[in-house]
Amino acid sequence: MNQNVIYVGLDVDDTQYHGAAFDQRTGETISFKCRPTLKGLVRQLEKLKASFNDCHLIVCYEASYIGFCLQRDLTEAGYHCDVIAPGSIPRKGGSKSVKTDRIDALDLAQFHAKNLLTIVQPPDAMMEQDRDLLRSRQHTMQRLGDVRRHLQSLLRRHGLYYRSENKTRTHWTKHHYCWLERTTEDCEGSLKVNLQLLLKQIKALDEVLAIYTQEIDAMAARPEYRAPASALTCYKGIKNLFALT
Repeated sequence: MNQNVIYVGLDVDDTQYHGAAFDQRTGETISFKCRPTLKGLVRQLEKLKASFNDCHLIVCYEASYIGFCLQRDLTEAGYHCDVIAPGSIPRKGGSKSVKTDRIDALDLAQFHAKNLLTIVQPPDAMMEQDRDLLRSRQHTMQRLGDVRRHLQSLLRRHGLYYRSENKTRTHWTKHHYCWLERTTEDCEGSLKVNLQLLLKQIKALDEVLAIYTQEIDAMAARPEYRAPASALTCYKGIKNLFALT
């Protein structure tokens, strides 16, 4: 006997999971919410099984910061769970003013039942950790850029121009850092303290980025990445960071 398939959409966040189950045969829906834990979610899924007799649950949630850990946990618990590409989720016209977690969960369940969503192929736990390392490196690079721009703005406000004094040399070279240190020493009061602290942050972030680069180079040499990374880095201008990304 064929089991009835019940599609379950989840809207996940740090405070609560909102879910909605959809029976495509009858159109019946059941909404629920629980604490953001695997134990609480499994308890709700077991209740759904009891509500829909002899059914098979297909759970899905939108790919987000939570990654694939929930998908792996549900799979280990014996549930089929798909992670959905955010860009594939249809947007209903005229519903901008009506947006709740419950409605989002129900939309996911109904769209999945109609085969309107794109499923993301989940990586294994090790590959997801490697992706997080690349993302963290990018986040650190963005922080470094923000501090550098803030420092440059501060210098301009006080009439300190590196390029005009040094015939438009490139910023953030060894020569530029030496100029920044000399300029900082010549300043007084809060400006001097501010520049010293900003320079300290920039140098610390530079050191962190150098460590990230070492780790990424080591990652590219691992057996699972060596061949595809080498196939890309053989082209001029492509290094391990871009290849692995």
